[in-house]
Amino acid sequence: MALRPPYVSILLLSAALVYVLETTIVLVLAAPAQDVLFMYGEREQTLPVSNKRSIWNIIYSCLATLFACSWVSVHPNVPTPCLSGIKHGIRRLELMVWSIIAPEYTIFWATAQWVSARKIETKYKGTGWTKTHGFFLQMGGFMLYESNSTQRLGTLSIDTFEDLVESKKIKFPEISYEEIKDRSKGDGLAKALVLTQTTWFIIQLIARYSQRLVITEIELTTSAFAVLNGAMYFLWWSKPLDVQCADPVYLVGDSDDSGERQTSAMSVLSHPNNRVPHPNPWKFPLLPNDQIALQPSIPLENASGVGYRHSRIFKFISTTLWMPAVELKRLLIYRIRSATVPPGYGQTCMPMFYAGPTSVKEPGGAVLFSVTLGLIFGGIHCVGWSLSFSSATERTIWRICAAIITAMLPAGLMFNLILLTIAYLLDINPAERGTRFVKFGELSLSGGIALYVAARVCLLAVAISSLRNLPTGAYEVVRWSTFIPHI
Repeated sequence: MALRPPYVSILLLSAALVYVLETTIVLVLAAPAQDVLFMYGEREQTLPVSNKRSIWNIIYSCLATLFACSWVSVHPNVPTPCLSGIKHGIRRLELMVWSIIAPEYTIFWATAQWVSARKIETKYKGTGWTKTHGFFLQMGGFMLYESNSTQRLGTLSIDTFEDLVESKKIKFPEISYEEIKDRSKGDGLAKALVLTQTTWFIIQLIARYSQRLVITEIELTTSAFAVLNGAMYFLWWSKPLDVQCADPVYLVGDSDDSGERQTSAMSVLSHPNNRVPHPNPWKFPLLPNDQIALQPSIPLENASGVGYRHSRIFKFISTTLWMPAVELKRLLIYRIRSATVPPGYGQTCMPMFYAGPTSVKEPGGAVLFSVTLGLIFGGIHCVGWSLSFSSATERTIWRICAAIITAMLPAGLMFNLILLTIAYLLDINPAERGTRFVKFGELSLSGGIALYVAARVCLLAVAISSLRNLPTGAYEVVRWSTFIPHI
């Protein structure tokens, strides 16, 4: 049986990640293991082994922090029932990819869920519901069943849940806070360990900076994830982690009109007009000629004025890096479009990035909060503007890409506001599909996402490739004794 397109994309991206890891291992094995030489004035001194760190120490510290920020910290929604172990692993892997490639979008998702969870807690506070119940509802924690039957009617979205509760077609769920926490795969100790790892990593970098020690590109990149991890944990502290099964909710059918109640509820959930088909990421019309961008006008090997080393770098970017960027762009747009659920959408689970509906003011606050964190994330990369790079080409790539990811979110926000203003002045409905105005906006969104994803992939590639030729000062360890007051 053929896999669905999103799974195919993730498998291809996984192969690319394996290639990057393999390249990293080769670079590590090729690194020298002898004592590091330092120049003090005109004298050359050898740094003892006990006073230096190896490249393995750098990689292990970064990978442990990155894993904590991208795998352990991300709280997925409840998956579809009977999901196989392989598909569940691919689903978690995709979330890990998004938290690395597009961490700002993950933060926006967490912020929107936090805002919606607070609204649900306030609305149903009289029933004993907490913020955890609010998270549990919007992550697809309640599955609707026919009365006294095992037939599933669909996962309850927030709007559908509220409609059924107000019309008394279902009995209000009595699941307690303790029962929800029991289903969570994370506890306070696990979260404390992750926060300890990320905090310790940031403290080490601050100490290296205060002692004027070399900070590598991969450490700077990892520190940006560590900063966002703190915000993500704050937003998702009350959200259950990796819940696998939804709690059953049954239609009320204890009276003569039970058949009418069930028919009414089922008509809301399963009417064809209330179903929204998932867009096909392989037939997305926004950028149909992606392959054109993959073909350079001049063969890089024959381009005049480009050295062999630079030729290999540009060829690596245009083929090995750009192809995953295009696939990531397609899949990200697919996930963004399928993240909303209208009332009565009788599906078996919530979309990957689903968050509850909010008012016009609330998503604006979520966007501003996410943009602020995005500026911090990009600004940390801009701190590496004057780092020591292996080549001038890599330094240029780093600076350009750092500027892109820093400016992309505020620029995109301003561009969107300008488009909405123009639509208002020209009396154009921005939600009406098919118009030239909307197509222009979609094309701009597609191009911006492609540019951002390409910049993120390039930054990660430069950070990893820098391990092949680290400056000698990068191996020196922090002298913690200097922070202790001496008499």
